This record gives sequence, C-alpha cells and structure tokens, in this order.
Amino acid sequence: MKRYFLVALVLASCTNQPASNAPQLDASKATEMLELAYLQYVNPDGKLGTVNCKHKVVDDENFVLCIYPSTVSETKPIHRGVWIARQTGEDFKFYAVNGKALNALEKLDMYPKEFLKEQVPNKIDIPKVLNSF
Repeated sequence: MKRYFLVALVLASCTNQPASNAPQLDASKATEMLELAYLQYVNPDGKLGTVNCKHKVVDDENFVLCIYPSTVSETKPIHRGVWIARQTGEDFKFYAVNGKALNALEKLDMYPKEFLKEQVPNKIDIPKVLNSF
C-alpha cells in the first residue's frame, strides 16, 4: 500500500509541473545553427575564442544565448547575444533581441530570411532572460 501511495504522489507531482506554451523547437539544432553562423561569419578569424550557444525557455519563448569566453574573467563573457529562435517544419528563424545580437546580425546579412531583427510583439525582459542562463 505504501508503494502505491508513493507512486501516486510522484505522478501527481509530475503532472503539476507548469506546462510551457513555448513554440516547438529542436533546441540542439537551433543552437548548432547559431554556433556555426557565429564561427563562419561573426568571428571567422577566431580572435574571440569559441562561441557557445545555449537554449532556455523564458516566459513561454525560446531564447538562445551565444557567448564567447572572456580572457579576463570566466564569469563575465565578452559577448552575450540573445536571440529568439522559431521553427516551422525544418526552417528556423532567429530574431536578434539585444545589442550584441544586433551587432552579430550585421555580419549575417547574407541570410536575410533566417536572421532578423527582433519583431516579436511581446515586451522582452532582457535582464530576466540573461539571468536565466
């Protein structure tokens, strides 16, 4: 009887998790695509080091943060580009959210359909997004 109660309790706690309303996204493919774009076009000479892009869902939106390590401090990366990632079928669109992503966007102008300026209607709390990573 105790076992059944424990199983029911575990299942109940799993079903009470808040469901994300974020659009479906293949996060690993999205981060790989952004990393490749940064490596080939934003930092082709490698002076900034290796880019690392990570995915998080914040306020029901898919965000990708791309950072370069800092040579001065490991806790303060030198580039923190925030992107919103959207996927329709196999196609991806990345919307530059902050100034660092907009700077990178200037070097990605050969991809006008994939990399865009932020056009998302919701107001984005950038400090909240950055702190979630």
